[in-house]
Amino acid sequence: MRKFFKILSVAVSILFILILLLSYGISTNKFNNLVKNKIQKNIAIAKVDFQKINISLNIKNFNLALELIEPNIKINNEKIHINQLQFFIKLTPAISKVYILEEVNINLKNNEIKNIKNIFDTSKNVLLKKNIDKILDGKIRGKLKFKIDEKFKLKKYFFNGFVQQATVDLYENLPFLTNINSQIVINNKEVSFKKGSAQLVNLNLRSDLSYNISEKKILGNMQLDGLLDEKINFKSIKKIFNFKFLKLVSNIDGKINGNFNIDVDLNKDYTINKNNSKSSINLSNLFFIYKFNSKNLKIDDLNSEIQVLDQNITYDTKLKLNNKTVKINGNYNFKEKFHKIKFEGKVNLNSFFKSSIIQDDVVLKTDVIYQKNDFKNAKISMTLNNSLIKIPYINYSKSKGKKASLNFNLNKGNKNYLIKNFKYNSNKGFINLDYLSLNNDFKFQNFGKINLKIANNNFQLIKKNNLILINGKKIDFTTTLKEYLNKDSSQSFTLPNSNLRMNISAAFLPSETLSNFKLSAQIRAGEIQSLSMFSNYSDGKVFTGEINNRDNQKKLIIYSEKTKPLFGNLNYFSGIYDGIFRLEKEYLGKSLSTTYIKIENFYIRDMPILADILSVASITGALDVLKGKGIYFEKLNLKYNTINQELRIEEFYGTGPSIGFIIDGRVGADNFVSLKGNMVPANTLNKIIRNIPLIGKVLTGKEGDGIFGASFKIKGKKKDLQTTVNPLKTLTPRFIQRFLSIFRP
Repeated sequence: MRKFFKILSVAVSILFILILLLSYGISTNKFNNLVKNKIQKNIAIAKVDFQKINISLNIKNFNLALELIEPNIKINNEKIHINQLQFFIKLTPAISKVYILEEVNINLKNNEIKNIKNIFDTSKNVLLKKNIDKILDGKIRGKLKFKIDEKFKLKKYFFNGFVQQATVDLYENLPFLTNINSQIVINNKEVSFKKGSAQLVNLNLRSDLSYNISEKKILGNMQLDGLLDEKINFKSIKKIFNFKFLKLVSNIDGKINGNFNIDVDLNKDYTINKNNSKSSINLSNLFFIYKFNSKNLKIDDLNSEIQVLDQNITYDTKLKLNNKTVKINGNYNFKEKFHKIKFEGKVNLNSFFKSSIIQDDVVLKTDVIYQKNDFKNAKISMTLNNSLIKIPYINYSKSKGKKASLNFNLNKGNKNYLIKNFKYNSNKGFINLDYLSLNNDFKFQNFGKINLKIANNNFQLIKKNNLILINGKKIDFTTTLKEYLNKDSSQSFTLPNSNLRMNISAAFLPSETLSNFKLSAQIRAGEIQSLSMFSNYSDGKVFTGEINNRDNQKKLIIYSEKTKPLFGNLNYFSGIYDGIFRLEKEYLGKSLSTTYIKIENFYIRDMPILADILSVASITGALDVLKGKGIYFEKLNLKYNTINQELRIEEFYGTGPSIGFIIDGRVGADNFVSLKGNMVPANTLNKIIRNIPLIGKVLTGKEGDGIFGASFKIKGKKKDLQTTVNPLKTLTPRFIQRFLSIFRP
């Protein structure tokens, strides 16, 4: 018995020593090949080399711990730097030389991320490769644990480590996200990023985020602050979000501060199922250029508070638009893509549109709706008290300081814009329009009933199918006629194909009034094809006009028993009074026409061009008459051709008892005037000599010319004509001048 206890005592002592040794570890190289083969067999892409194995007993979990001494590991030929590599195997099977791996512990040194990412096999996963390739550089370290079942399948995993100074290529042409630092915790239940920070140019990002794997839920907080500038490359951001607004923005500069409380539930395909996130963003002192209708709008001193909740963005913004203060509030729903905007402030409409009707500042209020990022409708209100308004078609103007307002609704259809409930009011005057249709380029298409009672206008315009009716008490053509005759208007207005009927009690012309004005016209392709017009002046004299199309020859005929309202309103013939006026214009082609004008028994007075010629030529008697009652002419004949908007005079002369004239030249398409002519005194004497057989016409020349005369030239733009008179030619008999001109090259 004593011998038995002695043997048992020795055995227990040996076991105690063995356990003690195993607890502290035993180093050996006997198992090197066995471990290497096991790793190579189960992880084909891994190559492991080491000096020894330290074997110790893990009493807590009752298994053996195998720690590789000076491990050298390559995965996919990339070296992985580690401090420690441990394998835990079940103790009982190991006694029978059956090695069942339970756990692997890896303590990573600082490894370059660009080397770590190469261990992943991305040949069969394009998406994985794309995302891994975005990680450009940085370092990673930490502790990694794997628990493995008997079939060598992963049961549990855990990583607790740090990413330092990493760089990520977020998106094509965007600056890199740099200086990324974060603690990373990964296990079977969640992935967490703690105390994260990064930089995007001058923007600083901080975050604490976690992703619950089983619930597919993201929770956490992100903070953003810094400077916005063009280095961020907003062109690429515009591609990401596909907002039309962003695509028109450039030269961004300003500050941003944001706080994002994230609470997102994902679907199985990782799309958003529910978003309970709450975010707030503050923009301050923001500047950018916004392109609108080919015009650059300067947005400055923008300050905005933006709140994001679930699928909605609300914002409250104050800014300066071209140095004028405005407020913009709005709400955008991501799911419905529904955007409601409220705009209020002082603006100049010429900043947005090419407009000569409304000048200077207006106080604008709008409620605008966008659906699926496309404009849908707007309710627009304008206060025009400090605006200058000119509507030349009806000779209406409103000066600054007088009260006025404009309200209308603008709706967008598939192929057009529709203005409805248009109401303009100023004092007791008004313009009301049922609707106005414009195409997508804002060019006129159609309109509804118009009621207009303002200034010298009081009429109603009604459109019924192809028939346009204009009826009323009065209409003012003063500015329209002047601008048409002198072609100074920049206005362009094309009527639709229609039959036009006008019946107006009083139509105002420059210096005259027409009574019982009646007009009937047919309009096709924006041009008047036929016209019949009749009226009387206030003293009973007749005014008529017509356009006819006979034998495919279009012809305009105007007859007026007063010359001043028509010919006398041309800039350089403004001094013509009285007389009977006849005009015939033949349309010979698209850009070709011939015009005949004849005026009888008229006076010319206060005409600056004629005064200059008479003064230089020293025809003092005629100059005195010009300044008084006027110079009387028996007739004026003018024939000219218009070719591609250039006027070429074929014949132009005038005759009277005391003076005559003859003119030749052209007016270019660029409105440059180049005329030359002769002013002939004692026209009655010249007429008698002209009737002498054989020599009369030789001495006097054409009708309007004479024996003696003042030769002159008129050149320059219409509004800046220069007149010169040749003194030598003034003294030289005209028949000698005409004879010498034959020999000019």
